[in-house]
Amino acid sequence: MSKHDTGSFEGTENGECTFTVHGLTGDEYSNISINALKARALGHIACGGQSLGVGHDDKPQSIYDNPQAYPGMFPWLFPYGLGGLGNKNIKGRIGELSHKKKLLMYHDKRFQTDFCFPLVAFNHDQIKTGTTGSFLLARKAHFSNVAERLQSIDTEVL
Repeated sequence: MSKHDTGSFEGTENGECTFTVHGLTGDEYSNISINALKARALGHIACGGQSLGVGHDDKPQSIYDNPQAYPGMFPWLFPYGLGGLGNKNIKGRIGELSHKKKLLMYHDKRFQTDFCFPLVAFNHDQIKTGTTGSFLLARKAHFSNVAERLQSIDTEVL
């Protein structure tokens, strides 16, 4: 463990829970209309229920060439938003996989002991490998036919 780890846990041990989830499960979402969802939410608020607003950007963030992605997802691991993958302020060039390995071996073990960081980092590697690691093989005699079929793919159907 880290030399900075005091052994105390953060959170509520006794008394009223500071955050409780009241809501619908995934099965209920698929069987209910949008108007019924709105009515349920208004009913919850009218009965004195509380809510938590979680903001998000107008457009989704990319996992490619985005040095602020990891500091944005894990602000407690990247103080002051520094040290993200692909950060231009890091001396020398370092690949994302090597950078993640260095972070996981960081001296105070904060990246290893975080529940989400290793999972998200591994997931992003799998996504990137899956989207860039495929290819199409065609025999020379069939190449023009395959190329024509690829160009005529209807993206709406996909």
